[in-house]
Amino acid sequence: MAATKQRTLPPRDKFREVLGLKPLEKPAPPVLWQNVTTVGVPATSRFVPAAAIKLNKKKGRAIVRYIDPSVERLMAGLVEENVPAGNLRVDRLLRVTQTRDILKVLEARFVYFSDIWVLVERQPEGPASSVGVLHTDGKANLFKVVINGIVWLVGVDWDYWADDDG
Repeated sequence: MAATKQRTLPPRDKFREVLGLKPLEKPAPPVLWQNVTTVGVPATSRFVPAAAIKLNKKKGRAIVRYIDPSVERLMAGLVEENVPAGNLRVDRLLRVTQTRDILKVLEARFVYFSDIWVLVERQPEGPASSVGVLHTDGKANLFKVVINGIVWLVGVDWDYWADDDG
């Protein structure tokens, strides 16, 4: 005699079955991203991130008050050659999530440091700049950068902004 497998239902569906109700449909996963716009970035023949992206508080093409040491190490010795022009898709993260979920959404999209720098230069003084596509309100701007086959999630933000010594 063959053993028959007992059907197991989640507690919610067992309760509904006892009451003679239909099982509930599985809810759709919550939307993680909303497309805002796309923004064009120019081609770049040669870009050296460590030379362009430097700490400065009052001068330069864009004010940079902090560079994480891990990003400095990432940029050290890096030279981007023949970066193509492109259109970057700008999305808004609608809810808090884990890094792996963000990377999954950004899976097919990566940018170069030169692309990130173009966007920063368009808003050189953060919140004091004209409106651009980057958040300047303390929220992070996240980019997927691939260097030597390794994926990095790089953030740019203006979470501290003051006109004093910065």
